[in-house]
Amino acid sequence: MAVQDEVRLRRRRAWRIARFVIGLALAALVLNALNGQRNDLSEALNQIGRARPIWLVVGAALEFVSYLGLGALQRSLLRAGGVGIGMFFVTALSVASSAIVASLPGGPAFASVYSYRQYRRRGADSAVAGWVLIGTFAIEAFALSLVASAGVGLAIQQ
Repeated sequence: MAVQDEVRLRRRRAWRIARFVIGLALAALVLNALNGQRNDLSEALNQIGRARPIWLVVGAALEFVSYLGLGALQRSLLRAGGVGIGMFFVTALSVASSAIVASLPGGPAFASVYSYRQYRRRGADSAVAGWVLIGTFAIEAFALSLVASAGVGLAIQQ
């Protein structure tokens, strides 16, 4: 049994080192990619510098409210499945999932897996976790179609 424990310990150490090296390699790739986009980044900073502060505050507040709404939706779906999760957790999970979507290629797939695992860790069985993801996607798609329809309606009236 001691030999098995030693083998496991060596594997864990090797995996930690491998993760560190992979992280450094990914960071180098990101820095290299950003280096080629200097002009775009400086132009984006110029655009942000011209923004009116009040609109930045309004935009940030509305974004915060949207995350609260998404968290409330997920919390309601989880409660319908018999899982009690706090509002802070589901809102933080919404923010984390959004960051994954925005920062990784194939981000929506990774974010779904991440959310699914978090639901499972908080007590949801696989069926409830899956249905919460499906329900969230369906309601988000419906809400987006309403916003797009309103935008088209406003554009036609102009």
